[in-house]
Amino acid sequence: MASRLARTVGGVSVRLDNGLEIVIRPLRPSDKPLLAEGIARLSPRSARFRFLAPKNRLTSAELRYLTEIDFVDHYALVAERPGGRRLAAVGRWVRDAERPDVAEVAIVVGDHLQRQGLGTALAYALADAARARGIGRFTGTALTENAAAARLFRRLSPHADIRVDGATYELSAKLAAAPAAPPAAPMFARSVIRRQTRSTWRPCCARSAIRCAWRSCTSLPTGASATAAR
Repeated sequence: MASRLARTVGGVSVRLDNGLEIVIRPLRPSDKPLLAEGIARLSPRSARFRFLAPKNRLTSAELRYLTEIDFVDHYALVAERPGGRRLAAVGRWVRDAERPDVAEVAIVVGDHLQRQGLGTALAYALADAARARGIGRFTGTALTENAAAARLFRRLSPHADIRVDGATYELSAKLAAAPAAPPAAPMFARSVIRRQTRSTWRPCCARSAIRCAWRSCTSLPTGASATAAR
């Protein structure tokens, strides 16, 4: 399924606050080396925020789990520089088996691109795909040091539930039914966001950028049927 998505939707090009252009696209099984290298390059602090403990290496089993996904109950996007093979960020959600309308979301952005709006761009793309698959709420767990995770959940929902449980936040955000634009993400108002289908680029309205850009991805036929944010 991942390869079909990749052939049909090349990705969304997002110009970050620092002017750098990044492509966000569906993750593929062939991205195992890309993902392993990206995690290995994370600073100890960013790795701890992502995994809640020191970790800079993924096992073969973890790489299979993280890349061989169905895009129904487990959905993931990667961000990379156009034409490059260096991971800039990765975001995913996994549906709760006991609550099928709830998914746990996780996003990690490389240290060199943090605080540039990339985590927010991934979050809105993930939320749009989740709504298309019947998911109405995101949950997550983050270290209380990770204030960016709490801010991101508040951007996803003005009524986000953020509770402190010892050294961690327990996060929950009800996804809006159909937002016209991410209101608390000013990066989108300033960004140049374009849609790529096959080899053709077209301008995409900034106010509906994520919904427009990922409509092809979320409406495709699908197969059968961990948290930090920067």
